[in-house]
Amino acid sequence: MRSLWQFLHTHNISQYYNVFIQAGATDDDLNQLLHFNDQELDEFLQAINVLPFHCIKLKCALRELRLREQVDHSPPQSPSSFTRPALASLLNNDDDAAFAVERPPSPPLSASPSHTVSCNENAPSHDVISRQIILSHAVIYGKNNSRSLTSYEIAINQAAAALALDDPSLIKQKGQLFQLAKQRLLEDGYQYRRGHSRSKLTDALPQIKDRRKSACLGKLKRREHARRMSEERLRKIRLLDEQVRAVSTDIQRCHAEICRNQTNQVEVAPSAIEIQLRQHQDKRSRLVRELRKLRSQERKHQWYERRKAHDSGSFITCDHPST
Repeated sequence: MRSLWQFLHTHNISQYYNVFIQAGATDDDLNQLLHFNDQELDEFLQAINVLPFHCIKLKCALRELRLREQVDHSPPQSPSSFTRPALASLLNNDDDAAFAVERPPSPPLSASPSHTVSCNENAPSHDVISRQIILSHAVIYGKNNSRSLTSYEIAINQAAAALALDDPSLIKQKGQLFQLAKQRLLEDGYQYRRGHSRSKLTDALPQIKDRRKSACLGKLKRREHARRMSEERLRKIRLLDEQVRAVSTDIQRCHAEICRNQTNQVEVAPSAIEIQLRQHQDKRSRLVRELRKLRSQERKHQWYERRKAHDSGSFITCDHPST
């Protein structure tokens, strides 16, 4: 990682170095700047009064450096067949400024020969410059803004950078580069946030297509099982309703008999009818609890089905896969 002074000097904004130091930064804090989010970076640059154009220039430089750091874990692939003239031709000569930014400053005329040799030793080779230009033009997400990227966007940028290093001509075919980057993610088994791919390239990969078929079949089986369970619950609810009505009738009969015996002052065995009454009441309480439980389960099931119908427009949102 370069120092803060080298970074600012490379991008011709070294006049702010002392301001950075006075604001509390050190020469080793370039990595900290890379981890600032948009709001933190804006607040810091505004506090040290960086000019608007220089502010944009600094943000672009940090974004490019951040991308290089992301792909540095991959083995460097020197695009020797794409030298500086070849790249300039490939990019329609639009990148002379980019080459100039990456080129170290020329030594002053009064510099000693030994100092000139030292500068030349530190100068990047054509291959290094070419690699940096390819990485800069291979960016898919975050090229025109400095917002924090999602894990998916970072993965796409890394895949695109690796593909562009293999075939630098892809930097002039961003659409194809993007599609190839998405396909590489799928082939590498990239897991999306919800565990399912959003890419249309999924159908082109047999193993992913098989997983989609299995998931679809599993969903259909679960819905069929839920339908059968609902039918069974409704059957039990009807049966329990009949039993509750029958027991309620028995309870009413017992009450009527007790009242009749009391009116006629008939002496009966101690609480024979009352024992029957308590038994009927206990039975009805048990049946009512079971009935309430089943009705609660069925209400949940019906609510869930209505919600699915509202979200998808149909109870079945997955077609039967062809065999």
